[in-house]
Amino acid sequence: MPSNETGLPRGLLGLFIASNVLSVLSVILLFSWVIGFLGGFSWTDPVSRFNWHPLLMILGFVFFYGNGLLVYRVLRHEPKPFLKRLHAIVNSTALFLALIAQIAVFSFHNEKHIPNLYSLHSWVGGLTISLFASNLVGGTLVFLFPGMSPGLRALVLPFHVFNGVSILALIAVSVVSGITEKAFFMLGSSYSELPRQALLLNFLGLTVVLFALTAGFVVSRPQFKRRPLVSEQEVAMEETSHSD
Repeated sequence: MPSNETGLPRGLLGLFIASNVLSVLSVILLFSWVIGFLGGFSWTDPVSRFNWHPLLMILGFVFFYGNGLLVYRVLRHEPKPFLKRLHAIVNSTALFLALIAQIAVFSFHNEKHIPNLYSLHSWVGGLTISLFASNLVGGTLVFLFPGMSPGLRALVLPFHVFNGVSILALIAVSVVSGITEKAFFMLGSSYSELPRQALLLNFLGLTVVLFALTAGFVVSRPQFKRRPLVSEQEVAMEETSHSD
């Protein structure tokens, strides 16, 4: 596929910028919603503590996870060991933020005597975090742990990639279901009249969906897939010759 002056396949840089613009916009919209309609952030007040949940989830699972998903495509000329470590660090940051977000919502529910894990949003969110954590831990062990055989890595890689794309779809579902749930809790029947808060929440959900579609498109296109560097091909040939 033809490349531009950056050395990237044509169209890749624009899509990467678009995905980042959408992810940053989602964080800005979420922050604006919390400040403008939910009373801001605090850890001492349980109601304001809950507000950390959507912010940290968006920050972790949209901004950080989105960039972690695309580092292999955009930084394609960097050595693979560096990309593996960067991929693991960015995704670990995303998981850390998601776990803090879960602490915020569970503690809020417990102090307000609200049941946990009863809604479809919480079920999909729990599935998303569980799959993400297992994919991160499994990927770290298989692809970063010294001594793992190339055969095992080749066997696991398609499942690791599939899980990564599936997590992206689950993130979009989790966010949209969470936004809808919160909108009905706060607005009730007035939601249908599309007040300012409803418009902001709808645009937030749409932004996350567009982000997921953009990032998913980049990951799924064969022409954007990273090709091994010449040095990596030489190492692979040496390993193959030694195993014969």
